[in-house]
Amino acid sequence: MIVRITSLLVSGPVTVPLVSGQTVRLSPGEASAELPEVEVSGSAKVAKLSERGLITVEPIWEADDDRE
Repeated sequence: MIVRITSLLVSGPVTVPLVSGQTVRLSPGEASAELPEVEVSGSAKVAKLSERGLITVEPIWEADDDRE
């Protein structure tokens, strides 16, 4: 699955650490590029940012996915 991270902040950037060791820096209201789900799944830091209301992690469905 592919996901997208969006910053919910009104002012100031947020830096999101990914499982691979890379980071994504997002300006207020900015969305990341499409990322593999493994970059965020199981990450305590991503979960904490989400729980605090600083980011959302949304699944992006690919055109060839089977959805019913």
